[in-house]
Amino acid sequence: GTKARADMGTIGIWQVIGVTAWGTGAFACLVAAGQLQARAGRFGPARPALVVALGVTGLWAMLGALTGPTSIWTEVADSCRNLAWLFVIYRLFAIDGRHASLAPVRPLLLAVGFVELLQLAILLLSLTTPFGEAVAELAFQTVILFRILLATGGLMLVHNLYGGAGQDARLALRWPALALAVQWGFDLNHYTVSYLQEI
Repeated sequence: GTKARADMGTIGIWQVIGVTAWGTGAFACLVAAGQLQARAGRFGPARPALVVALGVTGLWAMLGALTGPTSIWTEVADSCRNLAWLFVIYRLFAIDGRHASLAPVRPLLLAVGFVELLQLAILLLSLTTPFGEAVAELAFQTVILFRILLATGGLMLVHNLYGGAGQDARLALRWPALALAVQWGFDLNHYTVSYLQEI
């Protein structure tokens, strides 16, 4: 009776908070993409990639608000978001010319991108092929492991991007590097906890 109604009220409040947070994130990303597009000299060759990545992130957040954070469409958009930001990292290396000497970093960048493509393939396969319960559970755990790998690899790439930059380049890279570190740091903690709860 009363406890059930109180529980339902609490769930409703958290749903409103969640939708508001997702919607605010979508709006912020789209505004940032528009402002960055209007500043032609900002971030040099990485600017178009940053605009696209912010737009994809805004779409992901919008889907999270409309369909929920665990819907298949939000998950697919999450993979597209990660791929877009990996390309941003590659383009950010060009700010001080380091894209021409990426021999130590390129294999990690390609490996992390490949992991994300595998994860996207599993998600798209689940759209067209209904899994049984056991296979669906295995697919879920595999996707979480891939996301842990991606977040770890992404953080290593951000470290290489910022740590190896010169003083002038660091001034330009500090905000993108900080944003990516926060994003993938949050993802790493979130998916690690999710995986540990499942095993």
